[in-house]
Amino acid sequence: MTNSLKLIRVDGATMHVDHPWSNDARPTVRAHFQHAGSFYSLKVTDPVCEERFRDRGIGRYPLGDSFLTISLSEEFEGYLYKLVAAVIERAEVEPSSRR
Repeated sequence: MTNSLKLIRVDGATMHVDHPWSNDARPTVRAHFQHAGSFYSLKVTDPVCEERFRDRGIGRYPLGDSFLTISLSEEFEGYLYKLVAAVIERAEVEPSSRR
């Protein structure tokens, strides 16, 4: 393996907040998006993003033009898994803004 991080740009994604698998766990957050002709559904591990969407409750939430940092997990039972380690939403700038 030559690298374990990749920054990608996506036109949009849907953040899925789903019921936890057990009663004592927190809801899971996954990013669903298309990139380079493939569809992905990856667990989000960005703590700020996770909390932001968990606070909205169980559901599906659109995410606009964004950058996602895709990372590989540590080995688990002989496999590595892709994760969304960071979400950077593109700021919407008004035409008259100086940002």
